[in-house]
Amino acid sequence: MKQLTVFTMFCLLVLASCQKPEDLAPGKDISYSESDFVDNEIINPSTNKNGDRKSNLKVVVRQVNNAENTYRLVLKVDSVSVDLNGDGVDELLPLGENAVVEAGLSLPNPNNPDDNLVVFGQSNLTFRKQNENGYYVFVSDAFTSDFDFDYELVEVSYRIGRWKFDDDASQDPSYTKIVGSGQFFILPNGKTIEQAPKVTNFKAKGPGRAGAGASAVFGSMRLTTFDDPIGQVSSVRLFALVIGINTTKEETKVPLVADFKPIGTSSTIGVTIWANEQCIGNYDDKQTPPVWKCEDELLRPYTSFAVLLASCRLGDKTGAEIATQTIPFYTVTVE
Repeated sequence: MKQLTVFTMFCLLVLASCQKPEDLAPGKDISYSESDFVDNEIINPSTNKNGDRKSNLKVVVRQVNNAENTYRLVLKVDSVSVDLNGDGVDELLPLGENAVVEAGLSLPNPNNPDDNLVVFGQSNLTFRKQNENGYYVFVSDAFTSDFDFDYELVEVSYRIGRWKFDDDASQDPSYTKIVGSGQFFILPNGKTIEQAPKVTNFKAKGPGRAGAGASAVFGSMRLTTFDDPIGQVSSVRLFALVIGINTTKEETKVPLVADFKPIGTSSTIGVTIWANEQCIGNYDDKQTPPVWKCEDELLRPYTSFAVLLASCRLGDKTGAEIATQTIPFYTVTVE
C-alpha cells in the first residue's frame, strides 16, 4: 500500500469562470470614495519601476450589493506617461474628456505562485467613465468569481486611448493608445492602515513530494505582510515541524526552516510580497561551517510525512522579533 501525505492551505480557492450578469445597472450597485484610491501598486524593491510606470492608475475591487460572488473593477487614472516629443523622455499628461479604458484582471494561481489565473481579459468587459464628486473613474461591467479579493495581489493589464488633453486628438487608436500593466494589492472595503505587521495569503507551489530541492514538500512559496506602513519588517522566516514516518512506522519530528526575501512592495499601504530564497531546509549543525540542506534530503529516510505546524517570524532590521504568527495547515492522507 502506497501512502502519500499531501498538505494544502486554508486559503486555497478555485476561481470560477467569469461571466457578466445582464440584470445589473452600470456601476450604481457599489460604493467607493476618493480616499479608497490609494497608491496600491506593488513595485519590486530591487528595481526602479517608478520610471517604467505608464500611468498613475489606482485599482479598487468592489462587491456588488446583494449579489453573491459578484464584483466590479474600478480604475482611477488621471494621467498617462507619454513620449510627446519623440526624444525618449516621457511626460505625465492628463487624460482627455474622451478617454477610454480597456482592462483585464488576473490573480496568482493558489497552487502555483509563479502562475496567473485570468479572471477576465482586456476585451471581455466594458468600462464606463463616471464622474464621482468631481473626479473620474472607470467602472467595469459586473463579473463573477469565487475568489475572495481581500488582501490579494492582482495584476491589471490595460489599454488607455485618447490620452491627449486637447480636442484635436487623432482618432487612430494606434496613435493614442497607451499599453501597460501592474500588480496591485486589494484592501478590504473600508480598511484603514495601521502599524501592526501581520501575515496573510500563504501560497506554496505543489503540494507533494515530487522532485527535489525547491520543488519538494513546500516548494516555491509566497506570503504577504501587511499593516506595515513604516516598513518595520526586514526579515521573514518560516518554521515548520514535519512528522516523518519510516518503514518501521516510527515517527520522527523534523524541524524545517525557510527564509524569505521581498519581491514586491507598496510602502504607501504597508504591504510587501515575500518569496522563499531557496528550498525549505535546515542547517546541518554537525558540519563546520553549517550546511543548508533541502527538505528533500532531510526527509528522504521517511516513507511518508505530515506537517504538524508552521509559523512565520517577522523581524526588524536589528534582528529583533516583531511578531510570530501561526500558518494554518491541514493534511490529507491518500492511500
